[in-house]
Amino acid sequence: MYIQANYQKGTTEQLDRIVNAFQEQSYCTGYAIDLVERIGATIMGVKPAELLNVPLVKIDDNFQWEQCKHCLLLHKELRYREITSNSKRMKVFFYHREQLDQTLRQKTSLKFLQSLGYPDDYSLEAYLDILVERIKGEEFPDEIGLFLGYPLKDVLGFTGRFPLKLIKTQGWKYYGTEKISKMRYESFHAARAIVKQQIKSIPS
Repeated sequence: MYIQANYQKGTTEQLDRIVNAFQEQSYCTGYAIDLVERIGATIMGVKPAELLNVPLVKIDDNFQWEQCKHCLLLHKELRYREITSNSKRMKVFFYHREQLDQTLRQKTSLKFLQSLGYPDDYSLEAYLDILVERIKGEEFPDEIGLFLGYPLKDVLGFTGRFPLKLIKTQGWKYYGTEKISKMRYESFHAARAIVKQQIKSIPS
């Protein structure tokens, strides 16, 4: 089973640090709750990454994203890349460094990404640089599913690089067999539920 109950060591403590920081900063409470819930599985080290359009909400001349993002970095493994923005939203790629690195380092993952032009000499930051540039480009990179923690078979099926039958859509499109994809989805959902319970302590 993909990581479900055995979360990354110390992750709950890292979550506590974020929650405590938000409690001390009343200017980003409701906004923070929504944001942390949405990236909860990544905070818990279960989902390697999350790509979100973050609202650029301004209160008392301060953008709440600018205030909140510094609290997120209290988590030692959580990082983000700001990609593109307009007056209302910013596209942000959030990632758990250790979990994403483990995901991309798998031989099958590397072989697939290198077939798409990623360098043979792997490094997490170099691969993220390429992904971010492709997100900014005209054609959205289908391989992002691998970065987001979707099973490789589903990414291969979606890109048409392997003749697998589409069997279900829940969170993303499942190809071939359902079992692995469903287990992965449920692990993400379980991690988010833990985070949602934890952040109830933040006053809204």
